[in-house]
Amino acid sequence: MEMKRRDPDIVSIILANREGLEIASDLESGEDSLLLSAMIASLYAMGVKTVAQMNRGPFSKLIISGENGSVLIVGDKDSDIVMGLILRDQANLGLALIEVKRAFGRILKQLKST
Repeated sequence: MEMKRRDPDIVSIILANREGLEIASDLESGEDSLLLSAMIASLYAMGVKTVAQMNRGPFSKLIISGENGSVLIVGDKDSDIVMGLILRDQANLGLALIEVKRAFGRILKQLKST
């Protein structure tokens, strides 16, 4: 996907439905797309439920950081689609957020026009 070219900190991209079925992916070799799609959808669902239970408003994004990098997950309440990015350690989260918002917005626009 074009996002990886524009932001070298993006290692992998997963697009899935809320049930965890893969729609598209651009992964590093050796990564299991079925497993990652299921995990991204599950984490998205937990994020939505968490912000609702804590009265924090609608879900926006979920960022999980580890020693070797981060995972960024976004979704849309009116769509069945979620997107996850796996980022390198010390990635520029601001740039990754800009990229994911642009790409996810284009995807949603295309889906709504069909």
